[in-house]
Amino acid sequence: MHTKALEYQKAILQEEVGSLQTQLEKVSGKLSSQEESYQQLKQAWDMANQHFIVAQDKLHQKMYFMEQKQQLLQQQKNLSGSPNTNLFPLEDRSVAHSIRQPIKDLSARSHSCSDIRESGGSSQLHTAALESELKRVRERLEQRNATCESYEAQLQRVQEQMLEELDEKDQELVRLREECSKARAGVSRERKAKEELRRNMEQACEQFKAQVEGFQSGLHAEQSKLKSLREQYTQSKHEAQRDLARFSDERVSLFSQISSAQEEYDCLKVVQAEEKERYLEGLRAVSQERTMAEDNVAALQVRLTEVEREKQSVEEELGAKLDQLREQLKLRDREREWQESNLNVQLEAARRQIAALELVKAELEQEHKMKEQAVAARSDVEEKSRSFIAEQHQRLEVEAAARHGAEQQVRELQRQVASLRSQLNTSQENQKDFVELSQALQMKLAKIEEEQKLNTASNPS
Repeated sequence: MHTKALEYQKAILQEEVGSLQTQLEKVSGKLSSQEESYQQLKQAWDMANQHFIVAQDKLHQKMYFMEQKQQLLQQQKNLSGSPNTNLFPLEDRSVAHSIRQPIKDLSARSHSCSDIRESGGSSQLHTAALESELKRVRERLEQRNATCESYEAQLQRVQEQMLEELDEKDQELVRLREECSKARAGVSRERKAKEELRRNMEQACEQFKAQVEGFQSGLHAEQSKLKSLREQYTQSKHEAQRDLARFSDERVSLFSQISSAQEEYDCLKVVQAEEKERYLEGLRAVSQERTMAEDNVAALQVRLTEVEREKQSVEEELGAKLDQLREQLKLRDREREWQESNLNVQLEAARRQIAALELVKAELEQEHKMKEQAVAARSDVEEKSRSFIAEQHQRLEVEAAARHGAEQQVRELQRQVASLRSQLNTSQENQKDFVELSQALQMKLAKIEEEQKLNTASNPS
């Protein structure tokens, strides 16, 4: 019964362990898919950041070029106002050289500026060219603003997608936490089942020990009973042997008495025969000597009667003695038969007791064998339970390690989500900075346009 219960509980625990393993495999698969989606999102985010940085660098270069152009226009105004002064200081020359180096248009403009330095009369043509160049730059800036706006819209869409993905990740984390809580509940149930199994095993072992102790006490009691019965049997056997020896001695004495009585009876018969012969001889003598012994006839008759009486009395006494001896023999025979029957009954009872004791001995041997088998079964069950408990400990340790790994993965995902949120916040801040920068650029362009208008208004010729 205990082995069946243990096997049933083992099957239940194996099913629960299989379900937990499938759940852990599902969770690990979902975590791997989330890691892949996170890597893809990270790559997209890195690409967007790179594009944003490149666009920002380009805008900074354009702003730098616009400032250089503004400085060139200011220098051109100064040249047109004072033609005899030094046209370009050393610093302006280095700036013009730096502007000519990256872009061909700026090199052309610097060349035109050098032509302006050489010929001051064609300044109006150069201002017209600069105005056309400013228009082209303004158009390019408008295109850049449009691209910046499209990039801002794209960034907003990416942010919305990232927020949606973060919401999905949060939902997935909530679901993973629920699954982890379910797995923890399953592990706690397994621990409770293991504790209950251990308590049942301890109770079964205690019950088995109590049964073994009861069997041992019963065995000791039966052994003591068997010992007492053996002692009683040996004592009754010795008493029966003594009674048989006494009865055999009495029988021998009775047979000797009967033989002596028979000898006496034979002697009396011989005496009677002799007396008869004597009587016959006397009769013959009397008949012969009747005439001579008529006087003695009466005496002889009296003697004969006396002898006959004595003979009858002797015969009666002998018959009475024989009857008495026969009755004594019959009584002795009956007593002997009764004692023999009693002895036979006692022997039968002793044999039955011996048979019962042999049965008890066989039962005790069988109980001893059963006890040995039960002890072997108990040791086997204990070994199996120990191995099963060790396997369950190992499985629980593996499951605890897997659960710990899953918790670490969940914590890693939480950390990644937090980093993504921080990156999103930084990107939002960068976007705000970019918007502020674009607004500042637009304000600077408006100022440049106003200054250009003022310059054109101040120099109508």
